[in-house]
Amino acid sequence: MKKILLSIGMLTVIMFSSPLLAATGEWWEVTGKMEMEGMPFAMPAQTSKVCMPKGGESDPRYTQGKDSNCTMTDVKHSGNTVKFKGSCVNQGETMNVVGETSHDGNSFKSNMKMTGKSHGEPVNMTVVSSGKRIGGSCDTEEMGKKAKAQVDAGIAAACDTSKYKTYNWVASASLFIGDKPSCPGKKETLCKVLRSEVPNDPQAFQALESREQTQGQPSAAKACNLNMESIKKSRSEEHTSELQSRG
Repeated sequence: MKKILLSIGMLTVIMFSSPLLAATGEWWEVTGKMEMEGMPFAMPAQTSKVCMPKGGESDPRYTQGKDSNCTMTDVKHSGNTVKFKGSCVNQGETMNVVGETSHDGNSFKSNMKMTGKSHGEPVNMTVVSSGKRIGGSCDTEEMGKKAKAQVDAGIAAACDTSKYKTYNWVASASLFIGDKPSCPGKKETLCKVLRSEVPNDPQAFQALESREQTQGQPSAAKACNLNMESIKKSRSEEHTSELQSRG
């Protein structure tokens, strides 16, 4: 869930803060709220000051950052209403986007639905947003850099493993493996932990075993050449030996 929220947060920042091209923009006050099925709590609405390129409020393609993995397609204008579809691809997983925006030049309201999978878990969420022009010129390129810095900071926090215990490595394994891991350069450490510590940690082993049976997630055991059956057999023999010694 933590990684899904991180991905969605990154997408939201990209969509409302990163212009397609550097240009003189205008200041807008944008309020957005996310609602996700299965989330145990409601996320509060967030309001931010956004530098938006002129016309960006009426065309979702303008809000796509150059580093975005999302593509807006089938954009249709009808008067002051814009309907659009798109998709976001990350590590081979696709999330579909369907949205509608109404605008009058000084304000807009948008409703966007996202469905698909993120890190092996199904996602069905809605992003409702509104904005009003507050005036004043701004540099969209500079704001794009600041937005990217915020995303980078979020990724750095999610990838901080300094306080990880064995169980944390198992639970967050998807961050470190795959063709394009969210936290590159930590696969070797993950594999070392799985090989040396998981066999002796019942909770971590159960978590890994359960994780390996979950569809849609990259296999940590396969990535680290870990023989789960061998470990399971060894643990069973140790447990039997323990019982016999007690008897």
